[in-house]
Amino acid sequence: MRRYFTTLATLSSIIALALVKEVPLMLRIVLVVIGFWGTIDQFREDYKNNHENLKICTSQQQIEDAMTQLVKSQGKICIMSRDLSWVNPTIKATMKKKKDSLRVFAQKESELTNELIESGVEVHYYKDYGFEPKTRFTIIRYNRADPQVAIARTTSSVRKKGIEHKIYQTRGNNMQDEFICSLALDLMELCKSAAEKEKMRQKE
Repeated sequence: MRRYFTTLATLSSIIALALVKEVPLMLRIVLVVIGFWGTIDQFREDYKNNHENLKICTSQQQIEDAMTQLVKSQGKICIMSRDLSWVNPTIKATMKKKKDSLRVFAQKESELTNELIESGVEVHYYKDYGFEPKTRFTIIRYNRADPQVAIARTTSSVRKKGIEHKIYQTRGNNMQDEFICSLALDLMELCKSAAEKEKMRQKE
């Protein structure tokens, strides 16, 4: 939003300059044309970037399709979820195939998590720590220099009588995305360390 105000402020300055009578008419016309062209191009670029990063799902099928693409991504993947309710048979099969490249954090044990563990997937639970993340997210390529984070947020709409599931996926093209990736990686390592210490405590 701040970027939009800055762009409009720049356009206003150009128009103000174009209204100065001492400036030749032809030059004023050129300034106005350049100002409007630059503003439209900036809005178009901002709109494109925002929509490339944001995917809005309005049905369970769309959510599952989006998660399927994330799980199929190359490299190691970490999933921070609650009950993995979006896992359909296709996604489950993919998760089992990626068993050596998949790390899952879930709220508690379930038939699905036990099945994933049996297939070799690394699964940890956070219920016993008194911790429940408000943000569900997936980290893609967390073992590489170019990780990405997909953050999910679901809201209900009384007026539309449905759900709106937003998935923001970082692209690494701005400082905000870099900060999001850094925080997600830190949280993942913290949860992993806590889970490993809990397992050691239970063995003692």
